[in-house]
Amino acid sequence: MWSSRFAHADVKYYLSNQVTEVNLVDCLSITDNALQAIAANCGANLTNLNVSGCENVTDEALMAIAANCSNLTKLNVSECRKLTDDGLKAIAINCSNLTNLDVSKCKNLTDDALKVIAACCSNLTHLRVSRCSNLTDDALEAIAENCTKLMKLNVSGCSTLTDDARKAIATYCSNLSILFAFSCNFMSLPQDIGDRVPELQTLNLFANKLTALPRSIVKLTKLKNLTLRKKPLQTPPVEVAALGLQAIARYFAELDTAYQAVSMELMVVLVGEGGAGKTSLRNAIAGRVNPRQGRDDSTLYLDREKVEIDDVILSFCDLGGQPAYTSSQALFTTPSALYLLVVPIDKADENNFEDDVGRFLEVLQALVPGAIVQIVITKTDLVGNDESAVSKCKKWLHDAVNEELNRWREAVAKNQNVSPDVVQMLKVQDEVLAVTVDDAAVIDAARKSIVELTTLFPSVGQTIIRNRGWLFGDF
Repeated sequence: MWSSRFAHADVKYYLSNQVTEVNLVDCLSITDNALQAIAANCGANLTNLNVSGCENVTDEALMAIAANCSNLTKLNVSECRKLTDDGLKAIAINCSNLTNLDVSKCKNLTDDALKVIAACCSNLTHLRVSRCSNLTDDALEAIAENCTKLMKLNVSGCSTLTDDARKAIATYCSNLSILFAFSCNFMSLPQDIGDRVPELQTLNLFANKLTALPRSIVKLTKLKNLTLRKKPLQTPPVEVAALGLQAIARYFAELDTAYQAVSMELMVVLVGEGGAGKTSLRNAIAGRVNPRQGRDDSTLYLDREKVEIDDVILSFCDLGGQPAYTSSQALFTTPSALYLLVVPIDKADENNFEDDVGRFLEVLQALVPGAIVQIVITKTDLVGNDESAVSKCKKWLHDAVNEELNRWREAVAKNQNVSPDVVQMLKVQDEVLAVTVDDAAVIDAARKSIVELTTLFPSVGQTIIRNRGWLFGDF
């Protein structure tokens, strides 16, 4: 017997009982008939089959493989979207020696197929079920309990999974070295994860809902790659987690001995053209009796002020809007701040968009992509606070900003040859606020809206260690 690996769509290359591996990745012309012929001719010698992306493959092909190729150990049918539970069940029952299985993006699969796989294929070491959106905790619990030899598992994009699935994986899969579970809505990790999966080397939990890491994670001494969503992680702070296990371990050690405090402070950066009303808005939010800024009192470079509202401290950084200040003001931008883009209502139109809105969006996109931006229209008294005029202006500005951001997204994606979905853009809030600083009720509503935005920042409500200079020192 000899082993041969081909990457050719012409099935005549595979019509031999000596072939052990078949690679037909993205061969769109491959049909059930071709795979049935391959199965009949290769028979029990076939151990590795890859038909990833072969969109015309159906259950009939898998049933032929199951009937003829009982020694199959590796099967990749990812993106074969016509497959259903029936085909995978046949494979599981007849090919019980499977060690590697990839059914990613097979959108028709349900828990029933995974349960049969779990019952029949206990030798699985590599399993990918990413973006199989119908799978629930029941399927993953069955896999975890029966396939205890698993070393690599990818459940990313299975958005219906909960912490019950996570708990089962940690409880039974002690041999795991790689776990990809991004976009799974996990809220927490087992407190004893460091004891349960000691072989873990890669852990990807991006786009989950973790607010804290368990202390035992520092026991995962083999862990080299830890990927977490920046929000809403609070314990340890994201800047600590990004430094790796040693920094995380030291953070937890410091928590036991150092002075702790809960941070309720958020940096709020006011940006906008000179004369847009940024300082008047800040004065109104701070509750000053006469909030209007005089014409001769424009902010020179920047002003700083802390305002406490409902136990939250808004640390305002009011940037002067003159273009000459822009380059040096970059020192006061950070992704963890909230940005209020202030636009006077008489400048919220097509003629003024580039100077009064576009240039500030461009600067923020360049310096802090992914930052949260709230647009605030000021001076609504210039239109007599007419609700119809204000609403029309809010809608126009909302649409214009989003059109601009989408245009940039497409341009960056094209330039970098990536999908537009992966381009990180400013997170401009859907609601556009509109105020006049003389109307207490309007300002009060705007103040509440701004405070509500603090819930989007994990740094607010985070337990911090006083004197954290050690973070960036040598370990």
